[in-house]
Amino acid sequence: MIGKEDLNNEEQPVLKVTDKRKFNPDGSVREGVELETEKPKKEETPIYEPNQETVETYNNASVEKQVQAEAEEEGF
Repeated sequence: MIGKEDLNNEEQPVLKVTDKRKFNPDGSVREGVELETEKPKKEETPIYEPNQETVETYNNASVEKQVQAEAEEEGF
């Protein structure tokens, strides 16, 4: 027939399958697999930690702004 090719003469693609699983079904490590060791985590330190005086100044400034806003609302 025209347009039909003989399927037996076609070249089949060659595929290579690699099993990349690290563990066997029973949970043991597969042969030839090297597990990567976990890198130690570095402690996160804040870039800037305010001292007590700075915190108190900030808190007082917030209170002063709040008092000013309330005074303006009341018409003082």
